[in-house]
Amino acid sequence: MQRQRSGGPLRWLFRPRVLKFGLVGLSGVVVNLGFLWLFAEQLRMGEALSSAIAIELSIFWNFFLNNAFTFRDRNERARVGLGARLLRYNLVSLVGLGIQLVTFLAVNALFLHLTHRTEIGRLRYVSQCVGIGIAMTWNFASNFLWTWGQTKPAKLEAEPAPAPGGTRTGTRTGTRTG
Repeated sequence: MQRQRSGGPLRWLFRPRVLKFGLVGLSGVVVNLGFLWLFAEQLRMGEALSSAIAIELSIFWNFFLNNAFTFRDRNERARVGLGARLLRYNLVSLVGLGIQLVTFLAVNALFLHLTHRTEIGRLRYVSQCVGIGIAMTWNFASNFLWTWGQTKPAKLEAEPAPAPGGTRTGTRTGTRTG
């Protein structure tokens, strides 16, 4: 009999690891928006460049927190070491950066069109948050499966050797009899 699951299709949002990933991501949003403010408003760098740099800085921030907090239990059996995980995380996040940046620019363009403005102003933060939200799903799934992908555990029991006469005694590990 199959166990009935409750909570609907969004139940994965409330799993502890996803919640941790979300908390780390939320701290990354603060880093992201803080650097966006610094580069766009204070240093008067272009919107796209300011956004891209802010995203990359938040990627590094999030990796180190996720490595220590969200995926700490997966570090020991991870297929790759810390440096390779950082590279993988950055590659996954760069795709997320693309998703987020395209969303940022598209939402900015939509806001400018709908409001008949020539400057985006503080609506840039709404655009950035929309991009962050869309990119989060990609980032979590890819990092869980690839960046912190696990090696298979060693077999605990070896398969028994054939008995004299060519038949095996006992059962193989992982199979049921009866």
